[in-house]
Amino acid sequence: MPQTLDPKTKEILRQYLRETRSLANESARRQRFSALIAELFPGTRAVTDFARGVEKLIRIKTGAGEKRGHADAYYGNAIIEFEKSLKASLGEAEEQLREYISGSWPKKEENAASMLAIASDGIEWRIYRPKLLAGAPSQPLPKNLQLDLLRDFKLAEDTLGDFWLWLTSLLFRPQQVEPTPERFEIDFGSSGFLYREAMVGLKKAWARVSGEPEAKVAFETWQKYLTVTYGKLAESSTPTKDLESGVEISELEDLFLRHTYLSSIARLLIWAALSKGKASRNLREVARDVLSGRYSSRNVWQT
Repeated sequence: MPQTLDPKTKEILRQYLRETRSLANESARRQRFSALIAELFPGTRAVTDFARGVEKLIRIKTGAGEKRGHADAYYGNAIIEFEKSLKASLGEAEEQLREYISGSWPKKEENAASMLAIASDGIEWRIYRPKLLAGAPSQPLPKNLQLDLLRDFKLAEDTLGDFWLWLTSLLFRPQQVEPTPERFEIDFGSSGFLYREAMVGLKKAWARVSGEPEAKVAFETWQKYLTVTYGKLAESSTPTKDLESGVEISELEDLFLRHTYLSSIARLLIWAALSKGKASRNLREVARDVLSGRYSSRNVWQT
């Protein structure tokens, strides 16, 4: 279902689309996007934070030494590379993104997992999740980075709502958003960033604990319930190496972890509704109680 826009927002986006189509170079397209942010989010930190990251200097290590580059825009956890025409210069944009991402790669792996790389000409947009190639050092060279496409779309008259939804979900998210099905799909759906990161984490964790008694019981119990619901299950296939997580996993185990993900999201949503998102303790501790069942068993609705 298309996202409904108020008349003012719709006209701002229409004007941006009309003007961007006629701009002659990447600098002008980046500047027009900056102006769009100022129009859509006046008086917010998004305006100043985006401006602060324009032409950000990044030091890039290469096999031949170090060089300097200027990212078109560095906002939050995203590096954006603008081109005059993404169709004509996509390969160049991706190579520059690999360089800028490698020069900005965090020292802690868990922080690196949240980075985004975006290539755009203002009309066409491609959003990537950067990841290290197997065996690459923790501080990678550009050649050791892979860009996995998360989503791509083209801005047009009939996709203005999708563009607005993307802007306010991943880049310029307000403190609170309306929990529409479309936003929920972007945040938690199978094509979303969080889903892919969660599944990588679950697969790595399952590889460590799948041989333990408690994990075996959980897996077997899940299979019994699934059999009652759907009938006989296909035999578990021979485990194959998952390219995302680098672990060996079967199709049945993969389905089990997908259901684990859904169950975890459901429990956290119940907690968020009951607690209104407020917690007096560390959120990691709250999540541990919610996912283990201790939260509901103790009837601790105010944490």
